[in-house]
Formats: sequence, structure tokens, C-alpha cells
Amino acid sequence: MSAQSLAPSTDSPESASVASRSGLLRTMVRRQRSLFLIAGLVLLAVVAWAAADRAALFKARSQSDACPPVSPSCDVTLSHLMDAETAVQYFQYALMLLPLLIGAFVGAPLIAQELERGTHRLMLTQSVSRARWLTAQLALPVAVVTTTAVGCSLAAAWVRSAARQTTVMNVWGRWETPVYSTFGIVPVASALLALAAGVLVGVLVRRTLPAMGITLVVCAGLSAFFYWIRPHLLPVRTWVGHGGFQLKGEIWMLEDGVVRKDGSWLPYDQCPAPGACRTGTVFEQYHEASQFWPMQGVETALLLACAAAATAATYAVLRRRAC
Repeated sequence: MSAQSLAPSTDSPESASVASRSGLLRTMVRRQRSLFLIAGLVLLAVVAWAAADRAALFKARSQSDACPPVSPSCDVTLSHLMDAETAVQYFQYALMLLPLLIGAFVGAPLIAQELERGTHRLMLTQSVSRARWLTAQLALPVAVVTTTAVGCSLAAAWVRSAARQTTVMNVWGRWETPVYSTFGIVPVASALLALAAGVLVGVLVRRTLPAMGITLVVCAGLSAFFYWIRPHLLPVRTWVGHGGFQLKGEIWMLEDGVVRKDGSWLPYDQCPAPGACRTGTVFEQYHEASQFWPMQGVETALLLACAAAATAATYAVLRRRAC
């Protein structure tokens, strides 16, 4: 018997576990490589769209500035500027749909198609626990979705800066819903929540197409819910005085109206007649500019907490259900 056969094995359980984890991760990278390609194409399309919108805005603005005030051609120039502004708004609306698409087309099929086809059983028979398999399945999509959402948020900020320089429309303030939903850190957390919700729905339904449809409804409901609670995330500022609208800077006006003689408040949209709300004293309830980033932080924390809860529920369901 040779000395080599008598030598003890140097492969420890720890090294075998590391090798198993790295092999599982490499397998997931190969199986999910199409996700990298799609994410890259999405980012490329978003950046190209943003660049085209910026170029159109600056071109239309320069033509408008050079146009003589009494020239008939100014109407055409103004129309070009308005078209450029509308294109930017379409860009923002498209980015608002990104979490729904991530949830339906990335999150829902991620595990549902594995369960539907039964391909997950091959991994689970290779001494791989369900928790480790699910972690490997989620790791790359989370990284790709985060990167994509960050890139889209930066592209939205890039386009918004051009719009604020070239137009006078009052739709580019940070509190406007299309801006708030696509600007800052909230869209990144929204994308991660949509991904987690889609994965959970896929594990529960275990069929790809129904899971995708249900995820669209769930993500739309989550978006509506956070839109509804957003004004209440931070304390509302109140101003009472004479003259009306004495506020400065970027504010989010929630409600304004008049203070009646009995001290009660009556919003303008509830006035019984056009001249019935002239009391001289008005009130305004709003969020001020300094509350923008704190509100984004609070909403992001809530979104990530919901994403963590959905992920924990996915692990629990997968662990308890028979595969």
C-alpha cells in the first residue's frame, strides 16, 4: 500500500462547505446570466432616453430664446418646447412602472418556474438546504435590481435638472408624485420590495403565469398604499395668517382654505359659493423643503422593512411546504 493512500485527507468539512457554496453560486450565475443582459439593456435604454430628452429640452430652449417675440415662428418653437416637456413626463411615468415590471417579470418567475418545472429538486438532492438554495437564487437578482434602480434614479435626476433649467412648468418640484417616485432612494427600495413580493407570490402560487398576474396587482396595491400614507409620514406644518400663500421654497401643499368667524377651518374646495370664503384669515397645511430627505428616509425604511418581511415569509413557506 502506498504512502499516498495512507495519508489522511486534507479536505475539511469547512472547505467542502465553501466549495459547495461557491459551486452553487456559479451555477446560479450561469442560469441567470440572461438577467444581466436584460438589466444592461434596460439601463442603456434609460440612459439613451434621458440623453435624448435632455438634448431636446436644451435645443428647444435655445430656439425659444433666439426667437423674436412677434415672429409667427415662435408658435412652432414654443410647441417644440412643450413637446420636449411632455416627453420628459412620459419618461418619468415609464420609470414609475419599473417596480411593477421587476416584480412581475423578475420576482414572480424566479422561484415559481423552478417549482413548476421541478428543476429545484436536482439542487435539493445535492446536499443543499432549501434556505441556501433560496439565498443563492436571490443574491444575484437583488444585486442586479439594486444596480438597475440606482441607475434609473440617477437618470431621472439628470433629466429633471435639465427640465428645471429650460422650462417654467411647475411639475419638476421634488414633491410632485412622478418626481418623488423616481428620484432619490425611494425608487430603489420600491424595486426591492416589488422583487420580494414577486418571489413570495411565486412560492405561494407555484405557477409562473398566474404568479406574474397576481404580482402586478399586489405591486400596484403596494404603490397605492404608500402613496396614500406618504403625507402622514412626517408631521404636517401649519400656517395661519392673512393674505394667503406666504410660503417660500419647494413645498408640498396638502390643504388650504379659510378660517371662519367661529374658528373652524373650511378648505377652498368645500366653499359653497365663489365669494363665500372671503374671511381675511386663511390656513395652509404643507410639508416644507427640509422634510424631503427625512420623508424619503422614512418611506425607504418602511419599504425595506416590508421587503424583509416578504423575504422572511418566503423562507418560511419554502421550508414548510413539501417540494
